[in-house]
Amino acid sequence: GGALKNCYNVGTVVLNGDGRCGGLIGSGSNVTVENGYYLMMDGVENGYGMALSQTAMNYQESFVGFDFESVWTIDTNAAYPYPTLRKSAMLGDLNGNGVLNMIDVMCLYAAISGEDLLGTAALGAADYNGDGVVNMMDLMALYKTVSGQ
Repeated sequence: GGALKNCYNVGTVVLNGDGRCGGLIGSGSNVTVENGYYLMMDGVENGYGMALSQTAMNYQESFVGFDFESVWTIDTNAAYPYPTLRKSAMLGDLNGNGVLNMIDVMCLYAAISGEDLLGTAALGAADYNGDGVVNMMDLMALYKTVSGQ
């Protein structure tokens, strides 16, 4: 099975179209959940993660384990009052402009080759494949994503 960490859902989940529902993932899934939250529908908690009321979903204090300093943000007055990723936290968006493009690929290449164009703030976004190391594998994966190849 897989694992989910630091995530949430405000919709409905149905597993494989067979009617088995869950709040974060379909019931019966072979997945572990850490710091996973879902919007409680009709006052019913349906497992895999922690159910939150509509009100609780609008406050960062409800989301234990979420990094609201550098990864997430929340604006309770916005049209979408739930946590959203900061632009600078988007994996591969090394220059923080909200899009993945060749500039990000060049920045990642520079970081791998030893040039400090990024500083430490973008290193989390530089680990594009999520293996805990910034290396050529990240560069190849980011290039493939940006180029569509």
